[in-house]
Amino acid sequence: MQMGRNRLDSWDLDTLASSYTKRYLTKEGSGLSQSWTAQVRQNLKNWRPKNPTGPEQMLRSFQLTAEYRFNWMSQKREQAAWDLWGTPDPRVNAANTFDFTYASMLNSLELQAQYIRSADFVVMARLAAQAERVTDEERIPSIDPVKKVYWRLSPTVNMSLKGVSVSFSSLARVPSVEQLRRWVNDTNPLALIAGNPDLKQSQSYTLSVGKHTMGKATNHVLTWDARAEMEVNPIVSKTTFYASDTVLDAYNGYQVKAGSTLMRSENSDYGFSASGNAMLSSQWGGKWKVASMIRPSLSFRFLPQYFGEVLDRTAEWTPSLNASGSMFPVQNTLISFNANLAYIRAKSQAGTMDRQAVRSNLTIGVKTDFLKRAFFNGDWSWVRFDDLTAPEMGSDVHRLNLSLGIGLLKDKALKISISGIDLLRGGTLYSVAAGPSSLTRTWTPVYGRYFLIDISYRFNNNTSSGNMMMGTR
Repeated sequence: MQMGRNRLDSWDLDTLASSYTKRYLTKEGSGLSQSWTAQVRQNLKNWRPKNPTGPEQMLRSFQLTAEYRFNWMSQKREQAAWDLWGTPDPRVNAANTFDFTYASMLNSLELQAQYIRSADFVVMARLAAQAERVTDEERIPSIDPVKKVYWRLSPTVNMSLKGVSVSFSSLARVPSVEQLRRWVNDTNPLALIAGNPDLKQSQSYTLSVGKHTMGKATNHVLTWDARAEMEVNPIVSKTTFYASDTVLDAYNGYQVKAGSTLMRSENSDYGFSASGNAMLSSQWGGKWKVASMIRPSLSFRFLPQYFGEVLDRTAEWTPSLNASGSMFPVQNTLISFNANLAYIRAKSQAGTMDRQAVRSNLTIGVKTDFLKRAFFNGDWSWVRFDDLTAPEMGSDVHRLNLSLGIGLLKDKALKISISGIDLLRGGTLYSVAAGPSSLTRTWTPVYGRYFLIDISYRFNNNTSSGNMMMGTR
């Protein structure tokens, strides 16, 4: 059994939300933030062979257990807000002043069974029945409280058979307190966020299968896996634009200003995603000590997405290929590379959006020691992004970093080096991420070409105590 209580009772300034026009003071605790947890576990069945005759029978077993778990959490939160703009004295901002208590009580009963026949055959199954009651008691402003009970039944099955693993699981996602509160957050009065007390929990079902194979006579390892997930009642965001001033009776008469948007969470019917990966890694001893890895993958997502007031679905395909390797062509010299190629396409079911892009990058690195104490490091990288929908948004960035140095004293404890950074003046670090309805391109400015002199000293190992003290640069 565990229990905790927060006895904090002080106001804190929210420096992120506050500005020269508004001030926000928050209080979390007031001696009323508490949590209690208790659980009881009982072993119902534990079986093993009475007279095992070999290693396989010694592993054979069956176990059945039951567990009851209770968790209760209560959190009180307060916020006081004032408007400072246009008035000689601060004026209370009623829309952002609140006092509420959010509580959650969970009762969970689980049955778990595990059967081991041999090292190549293991089955584990679990069934959890849970009931979670959530309440939101609003004192300021005085509005109807939210009281909801979420029921869920979550099965899980894991099986391993001769290197093949199969798994089925279910997971429920309960809306957060911010998503459930009948309250409008107008920290940004033109981009409002509102809770939805009618939200349902979402339930996802996941099936995965995979295999790991290692060559007995060679140093080759092959792994592959596939995964599919179906989500029922997924929670999605919906944004509404208001062309004129509007009063929201459901939110204590809050008045939305013309030109504002309001975002709130809604339940859709379903969403689906699937992915597959394979990886082949190999090593060859020989003179060059070559190691390589190649990894193809494919992902697909079919997710609900609001475009304004219209609920649409977005399909996204992303096949990709990754390859990397290293080798020692001569003594004390390492050459490595890493390459990635990906095609991205996101298309809405209604045809309002169709984005396509190709992302590729290549990195080649060299590290070598020569003349006993000198060393050289270099890496060249190339990042290219081709937006097939909007070609003018593409990019092509090359970067080259070189470093030359020498190690002095015993075991090269003192190192002095000079490095040239971004010698090709790439100018930016570039990345791209694909979402279900958009492609996000990010350029991070860097210093550009510059040189760096580095001097470092490593203290000797303290073998008696097993500790190492490292010097500073």
